[in-house]
Amino acid sequence: MVVRTLRRRDRVAGAAKVLGAGLVLAAVVLPIPLVHLFAIPVVAVSLVLAARRLWTGEVVARAEGKCPSCGQIGRFYVGFGRQRFRLPIATSCAACASALTLSARSVLENPVAHHSSAP
Repeated sequence: MVVRTLRRRDRVAGAAKVLGAGLVLAAVVLPIPLVHLFAIPVVAVSLVLAARRLWTGEVVARAEGKCPSCGQIGRFYVGFGRQRFRLPIATSCAACASALTLSARSVLENPVAHHSSAP
């Protein structure tokens, strides 16, 4: 499993992008009758998502290892590289479609697990 540590500058930039996109979307729908009612929820959701980006210090970039069901070695889907590092992580094997849970024990037993910093 590759866990990437995000620098403060990267977290602030990501939060600003999310908040900015929410504010732009809210401003675009504001002059449209009835649709303008969605402007406040859009801003609220963008505030929550921006706060999560700001507080997330470590993200799971990828996970790889051996499936306990079929024995296939490969990568497991863990999001698009922005999932907060919080165990357990639910995923599945691409080869056999078996549901998998990555826990602290499975991560420690996996010899290809490692940690990296943001470039």
